[in-house]
Amino acid sequence: MGTAIKSGAAILIESLVQQGVTTLFGYPGAAVLPIYDELYSSPVQHILVRHEQAAAHAADGYARASGRTGVCLATSGPGACNLVTGIATAYMDSSPVVAFTNQTTGAILTPGFINVTSPTQISAGITVPSGALTGPYRLDITTLDGGVVNLPNAFTVSNFPAPSITSITPISGFRNSTVGFTITGANFEPDLTTVNFTYQTTGAFLNTTVLTSVTSTKIIGTIMILRNAPTGLYQLAVNTTDGGGATKVNAFTVNAVPAPTITAITPVTGTKNSTVLFTLTGSNFEAAGTSVNIVEDTSGTVLNATLIGVTPTTIVGNVTIPTTVPASLYRVQVTTVDGGTVSKPQAFTVNYLPLPVITTLTPASGYLNTTVPFTLTGNYFQPSGGTTVMLRMVGTTLPATPTFVNTTMVQGSFTIPSTAGTGSYSLYVITTGGGFNSKSSAFTVKP
Repeated sequence: MGTAIKSGAAILIESLVQQGVTTLFGYPGAAVLPIYDELYSSPVQHILVRHEQAAAHAADGYARASGRTGVCLATSGPGACNLVTGIATAYMDSSPVVAFTNQTTGAILTPGFINVTSPTQISAGITVPSGALTGPYRLDITTLDGGVVNLPNAFTVSNFPAPSITSITPISGFRNSTVGFTITGANFEPDLTTVNFTYQTTGAFLNTTVLTSVTSTKIIGTIMILRNAPTGLYQLAVNTTDGGGATKVNAFTVNAVPAPTITAITPVTGTKNSTVLFTLTGSNFEAAGTSVNIVEDTSGTVLNATLIGVTPTTIVGNVTIPTTVPASLYRVQVTTVDGGTVSKPQAFTVNYLPLPVITTLTPASGYLNTTVPFTLTGNYFQPSGGTTVMLRMVGTTLPATPTFVNTTMVQGSFTIPSTAGTGSYSLYVITTGGGFNSKSSAFTVKP
């Protein structure tokens, strides 16, 4: 029957026993746990300290007090570093101290789980970290009773393949817009991929991309193109954490926003002292950066519109026309922040207000020393204080107090004093900007 292969930890402890070591000062760590496993069945006494530095100083003190060699043990990395002060102290005073730590020259991939399915088969799973060394790995298998066996070059860790770019859709976008894009290719890494657009003339980044989905062959994301982004060709770069990067020159173009165009405005007329709701059609309007003015160039009159809704092809708004502006042809002017200004000449006409029209006055009579509520119907009345109503006969004027006015109706009251003349009165209606009209014998004052 063959001799079992001994582990390095077992050989170390056997060597210490052969050299007459009876006491070992140490602090355990993951990398030296196999040595601690061998200590259980050895005659060497282990003294646990609370810090690796204490192990080195304890070994030094042991050597000075006993005249024997002091031995200490610590794990690699920070543990071995903490031994340095005690080793230096022993060296300066020629105190015999031997310090042990484990080797770290070989990278180790440890399975997260091991299932021994039969005497001839093991199933296990390992995680290969992004910083793992590349190249061939030796497979080591250790059993409790049979020792250690290994298989050289049993497993190879390779670099993740570099990404490649096949296409990007779309291949262009406008300033001051958010563009959704799709990149196709290979070897993209979910959660470990970045995308950049670089201006090919200066190397400046276009903006930060937001990736919403990444698979091994497709990237979906968005990029906000700033208002002042340079126009022209951009290079596309895709970088992965493990595979490196790939670029595609002339992959994307940033264009200036085209100037707006005006097709039509509805309605094409409005009257003084009114607010007109309009719809403007065209193209290249900007939802967050469009203004509309209606301009009469001879007098320099500018009517500023209030916009209610803006899409790339339609503007809905209203414009208030004062009574003081000239009645004339006006041009419509549309300005966008990024596309500039365009005008449509003689697109809108401001008209004089028509004369008010009187249809009926109810009631048609009232008594002295009373207040008579009335309703006047007709057309072209002016709301908001723009309409005056009165009853007149020779020597007497009875002004009305309006309480409600729209374009076709006036409601209010007449106060008839006891001193007013009796008989027939004419009704006068005066509107701001439209003039006046009258109706004779429209009302009778009775005694």
